Amino acid sequence: MGAVWGRGALDMKGTAIMELMTVIALKRRGVPLSRDVILVANADEETNSSGAEWFAREKKGLLRDAEFLVNEGGHNRLGPEGRTEYYGVGATEKVPYWIRITARGAPGHGSIPRPDNAAARISRALGRIAAYEPPIRLTPPAVRYFKDLATRETDPRRRRWFADPAAALRDPAGVRFLTSNLYYNAILRNTISITVLRGSDKTNVIPPEASAELDVRLLPGERPADLVRELRRVIADSAVEITPLRPERQATSSPLGGALIEAIREAVETMEPGALIATPMLTGFTDSYYYRGIGIAAYGVSPFRLSEEDARTVHGNDERVTIENLRFGVEFFYRIVERVAR
Repeated sequence: MGAVWGRGALDMKGTAIMELMTVIALKRRGVPLSRDVILVANADEETNSSGAEWFAREKKGLLRDAEFLVNEGGHNRLGPEGRTEYYGVGATEKVPYWIRITARGAPGHGSIPRPDNAAARISRALGRIAAYEPPIRLTPPAVRYFKDLATRETDPRRRRWFADPAAALRDPAGVRFLTSNLYYNAILRNTISITVLRGSDKTNVIPPEASAELDVRLLPGERPADLVRELRRVIADSAVEITPLRPERQATSSPLGGALIEAIREAVETMEPGALIATPMLTGFTDSYYYRGIGIAAYGVSPFRLSEEDARTVHGNDERVTIENLRFGVEFFYRIVERVAR
């Protein structure tokens, strides 16, 4: 009740509808504009951003002189009492560097075990990867985010850790606190998630080849070649091949100042006076990368205020967005765009 249910309601059809309604509202109200407002809808962001990559390369003339992009990549976190803990503006994100690891061996009947079983070899490699913890590295975006949180933290010890995360990471208790939170941990190190597994499709057949795909996300400034070299050390098996599945990229960022940032601040202050604006690093990846590459300052801004329960439904069978959030999102986006473009 009181919600729209369906895959994509939050990520990302709901946001796209909010953006479309913002443009329609500007047109219907006849708002005099000093800037153009361009609605861009690209496909395939979830896979390889081929839509945005093509559009930014082949159609960038349509975006000539565009200054700002409002995109996904921010999140507004609701606290347990229903008050927004912060409005998140995404100005940078980690870089995906997906990898496939492959092992080969002689095929055979499952009733006769073989010492060169490819599935067993890939399993050993995955066990080592799963047990490996990439080293912690504190980046400027993470420092800025933690310092934002410190301004509202009520627990004295946690406030001290957030205010000085470098000192917190020298304190075993501080390390445990920061790394026990899945999001904090993910913005403090490169991450490796084991996602795709392939081997035999028959229980009684030893496969000639077994492979796994790893979703690797690199912190800003990290080099893919260094990560591959470290993986080779961790796997410790020269017979396991490592194949990159994505091109090498460097993280991009947008400045935390200017007309759009001020418009976001004004919209937040109008709709929820005194609310905190934070700048969380996105652990995922968005089309903003391609638009920053052609000189547009791109920002992740969410039109929704989500509880942890609602946020967990993204990509799930029970994904949903509340009617209240739909109303909120249109007004929030409208205030931001109208303020910048009037």
